[in-house]
Amino acid sequence: MTSAGGTLGGRPTETARERAKLGRFATGPWNIPIRGWWEVLRRVAGSASNDEISQAAAAVAFYAFLSLVPALIALVSSYALIANPHDLSRLLGELDGTAPSHVLALLEQQLSEIIAGSATQLTLGVLVSLLVAWLSASRGVAAMMRAVNIAYREEETRGWLTRRWLAVRLSAGLSVFVAVAIAFITILPTLVGFLGLEPLVPLVRRMRWPFLAIAVMFGLGIFYRYAPNRTAPKWRWVLLGAALATAAWLLASMGLAYYVDSFGNFNATYGALGAIAALLLWFFVSAYAILFGAELNAELEHQTEVDTTVGPPRPMGRRAAAVADSVGPTLPSESWSETFKGMVRSARGCRRHKE
Repeated sequence: MTSAGGTLGGRPTETARERAKLGRFATGPWNIPIRGWWEVLRRVAGSASNDEISQAAAAVAFYAFLSLVPALIALVSSYALIANPHDLSRLLGELDGTAPSHVLALLEQQLSEIIAGSATQLTLGVLVSLLVAWLSASRGVAAMMRAVNIAYREEETRGWLTRRWLAVRLSAGLSVFVAVAIAFITILPTLVGFLGLEPLVPLVRRMRWPFLAIAVMFGLGIFYRYAPNRTAPKWRWVLLGAALATAAWLLASMGLAYYVDSFGNFNATYGALGAIAALLLWFFVSAYAILFGAELNAELEHQTEVDTTVGPPRPMGRRAAAVADSVGPTLPSESWSETFKGMVRSARGCRRHKE
């Protein structure tokens, strides 16, 4: 019996020793042996191409663009209730080199306009505006939910209202989470200085960015856990993919920033739309990194026979999660070069969508 491209209970020809080497009894990603990781990475390389992750990332980038202003309004409104919203503009100015300058300039312009009209007290009007912003921003989250379902081999059976309500809750939760994280890293240096620990202020300022990266990682972990249409996986099965997706996103963003600012003359090609083109490209790269993390998490779960879902242990076929209800196939033997070629084909698909 097969499910999600795998076999229920492992291949009949696998001996207990082979199953152990493949990580069929792993209780977490770190318990998977090297042989099992090799199979996981090979399937990720194939899935990234077969699932047409680049097309899904392009769709997410489009909806993220449509949701940009509502998302910024939600972030500023949430942040203004706990701290000075002008901190957001100052923090954005310190991100030089982590995103294309066109993108940062466009975001800073939008932020300034939103901050100028933001309220700093919790009133009924502010609450209504915040709810409307979350509802509008949820379109981008809903697009990402559809793409993550593909990575986890899940069919969407939830009703429209259920999906939209989940997208709104995720939008609200993530915007509040990011607002609190930014407030913490902004206020912390001042707090350290107030406590008479001035020598530590430079160190604390440098540690703000690792802390923000950790916050992004946990935000992605929340999304990977609750967005797909399945029984939620245990935290240990989502955080590794979230960590690698965060690292890939940061590296890809910095690489894109260097390319766009050094070689990509967007203004000459797109004229007044150069900043928008750069923003869409940045959204695409970001979505690709997030979906790659989802693919990795899915294949890690697919490698073990142990129940990876929350709650009491259940046998395969009764876990209501495609990749947890079967084990991934052991692909035909091939060299490192063949697997690398598969990864290159996936990257080429990504590049074609950029162009």
